[in-house]
Amino acid sequence: MSTGGDLSILILTEDSGEAGYSTILALTGEMLHLVDPDATRDGIEFEPIDNEEARRALRGNAWKDEGPDAHQTSTALARSIATKLLEDDGLVLFHIDGDRRWSDRKASENLKKFKKSFEVRIRQLLAGKLGDGKAIEARMSRLVILAPFYSIESWLYQNTEAAIRLCQKHHRGKDVDRFSAWREDRGLLDEELKPKKQVCLADRHNRELAASGFPAAEVHAAGKSFKDAIEALRKCAHLVAGLACLRRPPRTT
Repeated sequence: MSTGGDLSILILTEDSGEAGYSTILALTGEMLHLVDPDATRDGIEFEPIDNEEARRALRGNAWKDEGPDAHQTSTALARSIATKLLEDDGLVLFHIDGDRRWSDRKASENLKKFKKSFEVRIRQLLAGKLGDGKAIEARMSRLVILAPFYSIESWLYQNTEAAIRLCQKHHRGKDVDRFSAWREDRGLLDEELKPKKQVCLADRHNRELAASGFPAAEVHAAGKSFKDAIEALRKCAHLVAGLACLRRPPRTT
């Protein structure tokens, strides 16, 4: 529940690991800085999901599943999202892996099912409170999907400097050449299938890769899924307006 900040952002991630939320939170800070470099994080309230049933629906994108148990948990997740969207200052950022190469992104089952089924549930819940179609669309525009292709590691491994240090520190330099190649051509990572299975780091250092000098501007410049996510954030009028209210005052001489 919002406590009255300028922006209150519910952050959702399919990664149920111990560092899943903190990893997405760190990436979110980098992404918001690209949306508005002059905005501070003061006045932004970030929060994880606090409903256990809804959390179960997030794990491995269980909201896609069918059956009585899955319906109950996915409804809880949809209700949590709708509740946040109905708050005056509320937004929702939802990390869903594309599970495809970027070049094959239109075939992403995860995103197709979200649009065709799960999003419908959220709209129905909003309709029960708002009724009007335009009002529903205005609230739905505050739900932004962050979809890395193939997976979140396709973004995190872009922090090649930190990744190389970790390879040298923990794995005797294994896979340094692979990360060096990704540094030279950042567009390659979005075309890798299951990148975390290809290198020694796997997902054991995700939080550190997100929080230790993540090269957001360079990854955005490479295009593909990270740029696509930034553009989705920039299209969220409520977010852009909220960040504008949080800009630092100009320095006086």
